[in-house]
Amino acid sequence: MKHFLLGLLVTVNAYALKPQMPQAACSKDLSAYCGNVPLDKDRLTLCLLKNESRLTDKCAQDVAKKKIRFMKDEPCAQDLLTKCYDEHTQQAGLSVRCLFKNKGKLQPQCEKTIAAKMNRMRQKNPCFDDTEKLCPNIVNHGEIDKCLAPKQAQLSKACQDFMKKDAAYAQKNPCHNDIKLLCQSGLKPQGIAKCLDANKDKLSSACKQSFLSKKAKFDELKEACDADREKFCKKFNGKIIDCLKQHKEKLNMSCSLLLPK
Repeated sequence: MKHFLLGLLVTVNAYALKPQMPQAACSKDLSAYCGNVPLDKDRLTLCLLKNESRLTDKCAQDVAKKKIRFMKDEPCAQDLLTKCYDEHTQQAGLSVRCLFKNKGKLQPQCEKTIAAKMNRMRQKNPCFDDTEKLCPNIVNHGEIDKCLAPKQAQLSKACQDFMKKDAAYAQKNPCHNDIKLLCQSGLKPQGIAKCLDANKDKLSSACKQSFLSKKAKFDELKEACDADREKFCKKFNGKIIDCLKQHKEKLNMSCSLLLPK
C-alpha cells in the first residue's frame, strides 16, 4: 500500500515545469512533417531539425535560435538524426538500443555519453549484456523477460541469479510483472499507479485484485485525511503523506489510524 500511496499523494507536477515547443511558430510544419512523432518536446525538435530545409521561414528562424542549445544539451542529437532517427520516433528505448549498436561510429561526445550509460545499465542490471546479445530489438522489460526465460542455458550466472531473485520478488508482489510489461520503465510510484489504472483491463487477476484493494484503501485514506491535508499541508511542497506524518499527533483519529506506518 505504501508504494502506491507515496506516489498518489505527490503534489508537484514536474512535467509542468518543462519548457514546451513553440507551437505558434511551427504549428503548420509540425502538422506537415511530424504528425506521426510522439508528443514529446525533444522528439518534435529533432523532427523539425530533420526537416530543416523544408521549414517555413518563420519556423526556420525559430528553430535556428534553438538549434545550438539543443545540440549542446543533447550530445547524441547528430547521431540520432543520421543513424537512429526512425527508432527515436518510435517506441521509447529503441533509439538508445540503436545508439548502442552504433557504438564506435558515433560523434565523440555521444560515444562518451553512450559508454557511460552502458556502464551504468550494466552495473544496475546483471542481464544487460545477455539482453544485448540475445534480445537486441526488445525494449519492454516484460518482453525481455519472456525472451530470456527459454534461453537459461545461454545466460551468464549473474543473469540467472538476477532472474531468480526477480521471480521470487514477483511472487510476493502481484503487480511486479504487470508493471514491467505494461508500464514505461523508470516511472515513480504515482506514474506506476496511473499506468496500472489505465491498463486495468489488461492486468493479471492477481494484480487487479491487489491494485483495486490498495486503491480502495487509498480512497478511504484520502477521504479521512482530506480536512487535515487542507489544514496542515496546503502549502507543503512534496509528498503529502510525509507532511501528514509530521502532524500525526494533531490529525483526526480516522486519518491517524489509516496513515501508513
